[in-house]
Amino acid sequence: MIYKQYLGIYINESKVQCTSYYKFFPGLLSGRKGLFKSASPKVFNDPSSRFNFKKVLDSIKPSKRRRIYICLPRKYFFTRRVQFPELPLDDVRDSVVSNLETYSHLPVDEIYYDVLFSKDKDNGINALLFYAPRKKLDIYKNQLMESGHYDSLECIFPFSYGAGPWYLDFKIKSRDNLKATRKKGLVIQYEDSMELAIYSGISCIDSFLLDRSGEKEKQDKVIQDILADHDMSEEQIAYKNTHTITENNFLNENMGGVALAPFYRGMQHISVDDNLPRIKLFKPMKLLFPLFILLGALMAYMSVNIWNEIEVNQKNMAGVKQEIIALEKEIAPILEAKTALKRAAEYKGDVEDFVLSKPPLFSYINDLARIVPENTWFAHLSYKPGIISMQGEGDDVLKVVESLRNSDKYKEVKLKGAVSRTEKGKDKFMIDLILKDLENKFE
Repeated sequence: MIYKQYLGIYINESKVQCTSYYKFFPGLLSGRKGLFKSASPKVFNDPSSRFNFKKVLDSIKPSKRRRIYICLPRKYFFTRRVQFPELPLDDVRDSVVSNLETYSHLPVDEIYYDVLFSKDKDNGINALLFYAPRKKLDIYKNQLMESGHYDSLECIFPFSYGAGPWYLDFKIKSRDNLKATRKKGLVIQYEDSMELAIYSGISCIDSFLLDRSGEKEKQDKVIQDILADHDMSEEQIAYKNTHTITENNFLNENMGGVALAPFYRGMQHISVDDNLPRIKLFKPMKLLFPLFILLGALMAYMSVNIWNEIEVNQKNMAGVKQEIIALEKEIAPILEAKTALKRAAEYKGDVEDFVLSKPPLFSYINDLARIVPENTWFAHLSYKPGIISMQGEGDDVLKVVESLRNSDKYKEVKLKGAVSRTEKGKDKFMIDLILKDLENKFE
């Protein structure tokens, strides 16, 4: 597929923000390469987020070329951090999935879930389990189904999963001291809740939903305890206290970009649904694309060589054709003489056959005229070696056959087909005369 459209949607309590991009050659170009903005960011403001989401879906037509990424506030989800020693990710995933009943405080058949894997210190594996009640996410999935957009859904995940790559990587980059440290933190302020998300690089390794109703001192104490548990200092947190991530001017750009940020960076896709966690350990296009380039260069090199060989062979062939034309001119008189001799030999054979067959054929015709009954005549007579075929009419076909059989010239007389009657009462018939050996006949 030459291009796809990527639609990022952020849904909070009172509004929906979305933005979209086109990407050309999505299977070949990674990250933001080949990415072009497709439309101006849109914000749908209404007291009901469900109604806002419906307006978004109604404003676009379903398309097989579109992929939809949705992020929701942290309050929709629950998290559980599990740490493992250095193990294959497949084994880590199987361990988390087999122990879901232990990690989740809700029945397993009532949740959607996914697991975000990242490297921890000493090459350990940090597995951050996201899960949510099915009934909360089904509200949005049902609207996608009803509007015909469900097949385009790629991911549903919490806001903090996309906030790390979007803010820490795209916004502050190396200009902020946070970039120099491996672990970073973001205080994310929603309309009715607050989240502290901890990142290793740009991958979220832990998330806490903080109580806003209590005193600020207690809130700060909770944050300090979390930082101590992660061996972090307050300098490693962006927008702590009053300057939270959602209170700054850059949020006016559109939070739909947060939903697309993991896609830009080519991160592990997190989608809180009923599928097994997806582990993308190998990106085949990173290997295949250089191979395609190498193969293209090899094909171009071979094509040049082949064309050079074809050109040389064509020149040689042109010389051979000239020689053939010269030889054909010399051979033409000989071929004409050969053709004339062949025709003469054929004429000679025809003449000899005619001379040999003419006298006896006349004698047969004379004999026919002598022996057949009166009022018998032949409308058609044909001859081939050894057989005379006749078509005739007479008063009585049996008398004609009997008279011919009495002749010593014919080995056999055959009445062919059915005998019919003409309007005048004549018998209409066909007879084959099998001749006796001509040599014995003319001894």
